[in-house]
Amino acid sequence: MKPLLYLFILVSIPFRVLAQEVANESSLAGAWELDLGLQIQALQKQGDNKFTAMPPPVQEMFLASLETRKYIFYPDGRFEAYWLLGGKSQMLSGTWKMKNAALHLSHENGPDRVYKLSKTGEVIILVSKGNTGNVLQTLYLKREGL
Repeated sequence: MKPLLYLFILVSIPFRVLAQEVANESSLAGAWELDLGLQIQALQKQGDNKFTAMPPPVQEMFLASLETRKYIFYPDGRFEAYWLLGGKSQMLSGTWKMKNAALHLSHENGPDRVYKLSKTGEVIILVSKGNTGNVLQTLYLKREGL
């Protein structure tokens, strides 16, 4: 019986640490940017989607916009997202909160979004719960400057 208890403890510790690390709001606060390599790999793996349906010049403009995306999660619960698309500045803002390993975003000028949150190494992975209608259903974020 003791070996099973020890096995359970050894297996559960990494999951508990990961859940606490991901669910900790202070670990998300700060400036993030897309992990461009992972983001492009994910787009290529999706097969037929909104991205592949774009004409090549629009695809190039979209890919260029990925390089400029920044996400800022302020400790007071506000968030901002910035990027350039076709030479024009784009911005989203609103509030954020963590609940049950999910990130809840309330946009000032748009629908609320919920993302399942996980972490692999230094990368935060946000998977949209439900169809957002966006090209990117999964975001791969790394701390700005890493």
